[in-house]
Amino acid sequence: MKVITDKMDIRKAIKLLAKGQGSYGRLDAKLDELQSEDPDKYNEVMQELDAQNFEDIVDLVMYLEG
Repeated sequence: MKVITDKMDIRKAIKLLAKGQGSYGRLDAKLDELQSEDPDKYNEVMQELDAQNFEDIVDLVMYLEG
């Protein structure tokens, strides 16, 4: 499993998950929208996710679904 090391890895993981499940597709779309409409809020959200120090995509999923 790929190790998640930064915000870009988190976005890549969400995009990968979006291909298989609708809720992640909606999350991905909302993050895209937030990035273009409110970059400061987007950065805040991504910093919060990055601060969780996920080991891998399973950690990310457990956090998002927890």
